[in-house]
Amino acid sequence: MAIAERPAGEAGKTNTVPLRHNDQWQDIYRGVRFEINKWRIGSIDSDDPNSFWMWNYYLIIPEEQVPKDRYRDVFLPRKPKHKRNFAGDDYDSYTKFIENLDFHGGCTWYSKLGGADRTPVCAKIGCDYGHLGDREIGFPYDVEWVADDARKTIDSLWEAIPNLRVRCSYNGEWYDLAEGFFTEHGEFSSHEGEKRRLAWLKEHAPPKKGTDSDGDH
Repeated sequence: MAIAERPAGEAGKTNTVPLRHNDQWQDIYRGVRFEINKWRIGSIDSDDPNSFWMWNYYLIIPEEQVPKDRYRDVFLPRKPKHKRNFAGDDYDSYTKFIENLDFHGGCTWYSKLGGADRTPVCAKIGCDYGHLGDREIGFPYDVEWVADDARKTIDSLWEAIPNLRVRCSYNGEWYDLAEGFFTEHGEFSSHEGEKRRLAWLKEHAPPKKGTDSDGDH
């Protein structure tokens, strides 16, 4: 196990802190961002029968992406303090909307990100691969497997909210799906952003052969 060593304290002893390893991947599919995490449960020793790699994936959904009439479906109210049973139990994610999303084993995580200094709030909704059925089949997962599951969840999100908004990769603004298109690389470009991009390319295009930038011949 990796050990972080710090200078000796007053008692002359070296402080050691075990580090927890975590791998993370991020991507965007159909305009929705998702995140995959892989981390170790138990000992890092692969021979430990009680140790295995855990996988999670999350959808990261900004406020701007959700139409106003569906806002309450995605951005849940926080529980009163006396109804929180443990740390992280801030929201009741067992809603009909979230339960109908196609998460592996069902949704097991809901939180909110952002909000400081007027930054947009994002809902972080996800699941894990630590269910009984996962253990029975020997945790055969890899990043491509989990990414494919995440994309299926995003497909189900689009089915549930077909008027999601999408962020233009060129100007960073949010648009309805009909106001742009997905490129061959999977990025969304608004018609407005594409028009500006083509105008910029034309303005900064190199001179044609046989001419010079001053117009002299």
